[in-house]
Amino acid sequence: MNYGELKRASRACLAGSSTAYARLTLLFLLCLFAFTIPCDTVAWLLNAQLARLSGLSAMAGRNRIVLWSLVISVASSLAASLWQIGYQAFALRLSRKEDASFRTFLTAFHQFDQFLLLLLLQGVLIFLWSLLFMIPGIVAAYRYRMAAFAMLDNPSLSATDALSVSKRLTYGHKLELFFLDLSFLWYTLPLAFFSLLVLLPDFFPALSDAACQLALYVGSVVLLLVWQRIFAPFVSVTMAHAYGWLLHFDRSRRPSVFGHWPE
Repeated sequence: MNYGELKRASRACLAGSSTAYARLTLLFLLCLFAFTIPCDTVAWLLNAQLARLSGLSAMAGRNRIVLWSLVISVASSLAASLWQIGYQAFALRLSRKEDASFRTFLTAFHQFDQFLLLLLLQGVLIFLWSLLFMIPGIVAAYRYRMAAFAMLDNPSLSATDALSVSKRLTYGHKLELFFLDLSFLWYTLPLAFFSLLVLLPDFFPALSDAACQLALYVGSVVLLLVWQRIFAPFVSVTMAHAYGWLLHFDRSRRPSVFGHWPE
């Protein structure tokens, strides 16, 4: 896998695209935050209410709050993941020099049941492998990395078939995908830093008042929007090109061993 070639191909696709990908990326992110921020706020309020409860009589209330907080967190994570699969579909179309629009982001919701089952199975498999040790969990994450791309490329695939295709495509290439991710460390480290800004009051009590917390939260969201609007299309299209490379490699070099890609 030639990382430089993948990135040059991505730049060429973006430079020659007639799609307003930067504007659509911003719209995608705004829609994502418009959903996740209220969910996070409700979860925060529930946890704040939980902290105020005390005594044996509050046990039932505590259990109810914990349950609702868990349900909101899981539902928010699944919905955000489905929305992010839509951005993978967007990147896949750009990588193939096809037009894309806002409707592309809704791709996963058009096959809601299939992609939801895919996310659940993928999460369970990675979790089970992680129980053995951290490294098997990381390997499993890369093993099933291309499952969403596979289902986007071939909607007739079931969730288990998509996982099997991803396992086949990434066979012998997990380390290459890992190093491809490392080449985008300049992109992921600032994202992690911006996301951790909201945790500063936990380490610096002087920043613990509500105004500082709100400022840090708004600041982190703005920084995430700006950073992702500029660089997310390039990174995502490069990953889509990596999927295309794996797909071509599988079709041209290993059909006799692993079978043909479903048409």
